[in-house]
Amino acid sequence: MSLVYAECPLNVRESLVVEYVVDANRNKDTQHSMRLMDEKDLKSALTYSMKCEATKTVSRLVRSMEILQYPRRLPPAKKEEDELLVIEVVDIGSIGESSGPWTSPIVLVKKKDGSTLMILC
Repeated sequence: MSLVYAECPLNVRESLVVEYVVDANRNKDTQHSMRLMDEKDLKSALTYSMKCEATKTVSRLVRSMEILQYPRRLPPAKKEEDELLVIEVVDIGSIGESSGPWTSPIVLVKKKDGSTLMILC
């Protein structure tokens, strides 16, 4: 980006972007209809298409990333308590087993009354 472009007011930069997009289109009919469009409508359409493209890019990146999260280490006494709490919650039907790549780490928190609260992160 040139220094001159960076120092331009925002509305001038936006209209330059709109003109660039219109000129970049090779179809003369489409160019003509884009020039007839209200500049505000064209800007919102461009913003929408850029957001959609960014979303597609992010979703492609997320799908290609390796999903890996190591389990948290617990002392043996807490590990037994953790397993008992998980079995209890599975029996109730609040949670179930999953075969997906995502994991939900469990954090055990002691309440004031001495009981344990299980939090799924």
